[in-house]
Amino acid sequence: MPFGTEIKGFEQELPGLAPKPGDGSIIVIIATDAPLLPWQLSKLCKRVSLGIGSLGAGCQNGSGDICLAFSTANPEAFSANTVTIEMLSDEEIDPFYRAVAQAVEEEILNAIVAAKTMEGRNRNKVYGIPHDQVKAILEKYKILFKQG
Repeated sequence: MPFGTEIKGFEQELPGLAPKPGDGSIIVIIATDAPLLPWQLSKLCKRVSLGIGSLGAGCQNGSGDICLAFSTANPEAFSANTVTIEMLSDEEIDPFYRAVAQAVEEEILNAIVAAKTMEGRNRNKVYGIPHDQVKAILEKYKILFKQG
C-alpha cells in the first residue's frame, strides 16, 4: 500500500536534529496463558521481527528493539520444592509463532492509526495520520469498499 506517497499535506517538519531514516525502537510484550517454558517463550520473541519486517522496518543500525515474553501458566512453577508443570510440545507451537507475527504487525498498524500529531525536541513535528486520506486510498485500491 503506497500510503507514504499518496498522503498529502502531512509531511514531517524536522528543522532541528532529525533522526536518520529507519531510526527508532519498539518494545514488544508477549503475554500468554499457554503452558510454554522459557526456551519456548524465547523462540516466540524471535518471531517478533517477522511482524516488524512485514511492514518494511527492522534493518537499521539505529533500531533498538526489545522483546519480553511470559506465560501465566504453571503459577506454582517458581518454588523451592519439586513441582509438576504442564508444557506444550515444541511440535505444537507453530500457531503461536504465526500469532505473534500477526499480532505485532496489527499493533504497529493500530499505533500508527491512533497516533496524534506531536512536537518533540528541536521543534521536530510529526503529524497524525489523516484518516480521511487513508480511507480514500483504501477505496482507491479497492481494499475498503464504499457502503451503500
